[in-house]
Amino acid sequence: MHLHPDFRRSAQGITDCPIRGGRCANSLFGIVFLLGLVLWLPVHLEAAESALQEPVSVRGEPILGSPVDSWESKAMIVVVGGSVAAIVSAFWWVLIFRQLVRRRTDTQLGREGAFSQLGTQLSSAGDVATAARVILATADKLLPWDAASVDLYDSARDQIDPVLSMDTIDGKRQEVPHGHDGKKPGVLYRLVTDGHPQLILDPPGESTRPPGELVPFGDVKRLSTSLMFVPIRDGLKVIGILSVQSYRRQAFDEASLHTLQFLADHCGGAIDRIRARTQLQEAFVGLEHRVAGRTAELSDANRLLKLEIEERARVDAELAHERHLLRAIMDTLPDFIYFKDRDSRFIRVNQSLLVKLGFRDGKEIVGKNDRDLFPAEFANATRADEEEILRTSQPLTGKEEKLTLPGGGQMWILTTKLPLSDPSGRVIGTFGLGRDITNRKLAEQALKNQQDEYQTIFDSVPAMVIYKDTRNNIVRMNRYATELHGAARDMLEGHSVFELSPELAETYYQSDLEVIKSGQPRLGIIEPVITATGVRRWLRSDKVPYRDADGTIVGVIVFAVDISERRAAEEALMKIQADLERRVEDRTRELSEANRHLKAEIAERELAQEAMRQSEERFARAFHGSPVAMGITHEKDGRFIDANESLLVLLQYRRDEVIGQTAIGLGVWVRPEDRVRLVERIRCDEEVRDSENQFRTKSGEIRTVLLSVERIELEDEPCLLFITHDITARLSLEAQLRHAQKLEAVGQLAAGVAHDFNNILT
Repeated sequence: MHLHPDFRRSAQGITDCPIRGGRCANSLFGIVFLLGLVLWLPVHLEAAESALQEPVSVRGEPILGSPVDSWESKAMIVVVGGSVAAIVSAFWWVLIFRQLVRRRTDTQLGREGAFSQLGTQLSSAGDVATAARVILATADKLLPWDAASVDLYDSARDQIDPVLSMDTIDGKRQEVPHGHDGKKPGVLYRLVTDGHPQLILDPPGESTRPPGELVPFGDVKRLSTSLMFVPIRDGLKVIGILSVQSYRRQAFDEASLHTLQFLADHCGGAIDRIRARTQLQEAFVGLEHRVAGRTAELSDANRLLKLEIEERARVDAELAHERHLLRAIMDTLPDFIYFKDRDSRFIRVNQSLLVKLGFRDGKEIVGKNDRDLFPAEFANATRADEEEILRTSQPLTGKEEKLTLPGGGQMWILTTKLPLSDPSGRVIGTFGLGRDITNRKLAEQALKNQQDEYQTIFDSVPAMVIYKDTRNNIVRMNRYATELHGAARDMLEGHSVFELSPELAETYYQSDLEVIKSGQPRLGIIEPVITATGVRRWLRSDKVPYRDADGTIVGVIVFAVDISERRAAEEALMKIQADLERRVEDRTRELSEANRHLKAEIAERELAQEAMRQSEERFARAFHGSPVAMGITHEKDGRFIDANESLLVLLQYRRDEVIGQTAIGLGVWVRPEDRVRLVERIRCDEEVRDSENQFRTKSGEIRTVLLSVERIELEDEPCLLFITHDITARLSLEAQLRHAQKLEAVGQLAAGVAHDFNNILT
């Protein structure tokens, strides 16, 4: 009867019993003998002492004449009695030792005889059941048992399979049905299959036991009270379990467990060989039956197979031709082609992609995934795309991917990814087509950088620049123009001038049409503009035709400078001039000479105004084409990056004399510290507009200029764009005006003096 682990005790617990087998009985007998001797000695010593107290006489006469009361006599009696007891005890232990030696010798001889026959019997056993009967017969010679079983353990299936179960029924040993047909090991059997022998003994007096993890077999009315389970091992591998049981309490001990384990270890190799041989024989017999059955089938199928082989050969030839064509296409196309399985592992790549990734043989990349070749960010992104394709079976087309190659280079690929299906239509992976668009992306980036650079310059020019089409619609305008109009760029660009300035739009349009129809620029146009706030401003505009790549005029480009303040000053100057001429003509003849000089000065002023007008025409062009003197320098060291023709004319230098040089190095700044202050203002984000400074030309002439500076970045380097207005002539005119006003005051004073003098004379 198998027991639940909660109601078993280990072999170690049993060995703690102080009385076990023949040795325990002999020890108990010796202890009883010594105890009787100890109890006997005092009684007889007391009797002896009483006898010694009376006179010893022969025929009524005392021998010594007095009682024996000396301690020497008593001691002699004790010594004699103890010696007798020791001799008897020693003799008894010699008998016990001889009995034990004889019993051990008989046991050893019986064990050796049993094991010598076991090897021969196991060798002749034809199957595992016969071997199990031999093992239990040998166990019967070694141990007293009432029931026993042999089970095999299949570690691959983790299952216990019964082989032989025997029980004593009505006093006879007989084979009984197994308690199970195969099961997983429980807690107890798991300990045994792990290589731990188990000795289970019921405590004395225990009459009942709950059912355990193992099922009963044989005589189920009686419970086994002593059980042993040991692993059957072939080397270190557990291949079965040997169990013997007894209905007697304390029937086994630790020595019994060791004997049973020794028997199991002696049989492990033979059982494993027999089991393997039996399985091989069964397999061979089954194979013979299958071969006989298949021979007939194969003879019939052979004819069909030949036909299939011929058909397959034809199909294989066609497939080989198609594969050759496909391989030729794949390996000659400059585009990249690859195939992957559902786990994103490469199945095949074409030659172009293989070379780009740095591999020589296509087998080197098979089985790798994107994480093995590319950075994690790119690999994760491509894996997400492929999972979406596998999930939806929808292709992904026209995706641009930036690829970092295993060798460290980078490239841009325009890729299309599609699901890969087997002949049944089941999606088994993905494949992709990629095209190298690195040069195109680099060109696009260069174009964008150039456009950004042009836009920076375009918005940094402190003059209005407006592109208009042939229908008077604003196509584009720079930041200065939007600020002057006082409206956002998106409120102006794309709108018609007729919508924005209906009262002036027709005038603008007619002026633009002259440029468009003639194909010639118009310079120095003075025209008004009304801002979004309703303020009227005056502009000096230069208009040039705007041509497309074919040279067709598609609009007009307007360069304009706000001259509202200068126009007001000119109008005031002209008014003062007219008033001065009128008043001078009314003066006396004494001032005629002064008037002649004044006319000469006016003529010079007109010449200066004409020169100023011509200079302003040059400033009207944006940068090289703008009439405004402009230049670009490095903020750090002040070296010229570029200068337009107006600035070169102003400074009287050639272009090759300016580019790469600094204004201070050329001696342009009359006071170099002025430039230092301007740069500091720019670095402090302070606006610099119309700052009056003095420049020295190449010939040494001092020119007074108004300087406006904008901070820009070119190729990620801070630079300065400066706009220079030469106001030397204007200052001269203002000085002349002040001189004329002084002359007028002198004339008035002279007239008053003459009048007073005439009064005195009369």
